[in-house]
Parts: sequence; C-alpha cells; structure tokens
Amino acid sequence: MKNLKELIGTEIEKTCPDCGAKFKIRQNSNDLSFFLGCSGYPKCTTTAPIPEDLQIQEFPI
Repeated sequence: MKNLKELIGTEIEKTCPDCGAKFKIRQNSNDLSFFLGCSGYPKCTTTAPIPEDLQIQEFPI
C-alpha cells in the first residue's frame, strides 16, 4: 500500500466543485500536511481536505 507522500501529484476521482477539474494530492510546504488541490491551479485555487479513505493509506492500522 502506498502512502500519501508517494501519491503527491496523483489525480483522484473527486472533482473540484468550482471548475470541474480533478483534484490532485498535494503537500503543504510549510507544515507538511496533505490536502487536495485543484488540477486547474493556478487558474483555480480551490482546495479540500484529504478524504478519510486516503488518510488510511498514510497511517495503516
């Protein structure tokens, strides 16, 4: 199972509610947290939290 760090830049099926483009897994360069960023960036700057099913990949039980 890959962790989120290995998936940075990967597009997921969830789409941006503002422009309809797919979200990509991103990492905040300040605090190293993960988030979803619109693949339409920089034209669209919408972000979202990582869904729980992807967080499980980062911290498997």
